[in-house]
Amino acid sequence: MRRALTLGLTDLEDAMQASAAIRFGAQMIVTRNLKDFTRSPVKAITPAQLTSLLV
Repeated sequence: MRRALTLGLTDLEDAMQASAAIRFGAQMIVTRNLKDFTRSPVKAITPAQLTSLLV
């Protein structure tokens, strides 16, 4: 929670997701709402982008 508050994201829930992604070493966050993660330190991609990476 403390880290989430320092990330500068406008939505607290998105900041908490980004913070958790950092903590667990995630390479990316999969979301349909990329605009909320533009300042995220963990890259955000759409489900369609993830699908194309897995094919």
